[in-house]
Amino acid sequence: MWTRYQEDFISASGRTINFDYRLKFIVIQSFGITMAVVTPIAQTVLLGTFTIEETVGFYHQLTLYTVFAVWWSLQCNAFACAVRSLRENMKRELAANPMRVDIKSYRKLWIAVYAMMEKFSSSVYYLYGIYNAANYLCLFVSGYCAVSLFLTMQSPHHTVLTPKFLGFIVCILYFGIHYYGFINSADRMIEEFTHALRNDLLELQPYKLSKDNAREVLLFIDTIYVKKVELVVGGNFTIERRTLSDFISSMAMWWLVLLQIKIALPQNDDD
Repeated sequence: MWTRYQEDFISASGRTINFDYRLKFIVIQSFGITMAVVTPIAQTVLLGTFTIEETVGFYHQLTLYTVFAVWWSLQCNAFACAVRSLRENMKRELAANPMRVDIKSYRKLWIAVYAMMEKFSSSVYYLYGIYNAANYLCLFVSGYCAVSLFLTMQSPHHTVLTPKFLGFIVCILYFGIHYYGFINSADRMIEEFTHALRNDLLELQPYKLSKDNAREVLLFIDTIYVKKVELVVGGNFTIERRTLSDFISSMAMWWLVLLQIKIALPQNDDD
């Protein structure tokens, strides 16, 4: 898939795509594996729910969880790099010789990478639907436990920062970082696909272009408006910037409902 696109890109622009994510891959993968090792140990020390030996059973699960996150980030970054290279080469050629640039070929390249993005979205629909649901569920449960415990600790008989409370905070940070990276990668890709490219095209001065290129610029802009650039996972969840605020508001609403139910229930003196 990428080999064919690279060949088309070279024939259209005479240059290769600059996939500049090797260092990013090493950093993200190392950070993710480190978190996968440190988090169960931190939960053992803070929550005391299992022993150090039992944490070994969690390492492979959290490492696989990290692999899913890194692979998603790399794919989104690859699409963003492809469109960014397209934009930069088109701007470079327009600055050098605006009358001889073949904008139609760049429009076809954009349509080709858009088709690849759609194939990627459909191929990971169920896999990352489960990943998205697991992220949401873990954040929801750990967030509710932290809020509930925090409200309980407001009485004069409890200290504010207990190991148990910090253990829930560690869970929130771990799954929150995963969730933010999941949404941010998709949002940056969509930004390159739509807004950044469209702004470059709108900045062009039509009188400096040939008639064919002027028409191609308008057609290119219309194509970007018509094509719906989005990554959709299981349950028809569109992963974009707004998804984060929607999920936070959804979790906050259910926290309030559960806390109201908890407050309404009779409490034991030992609680």
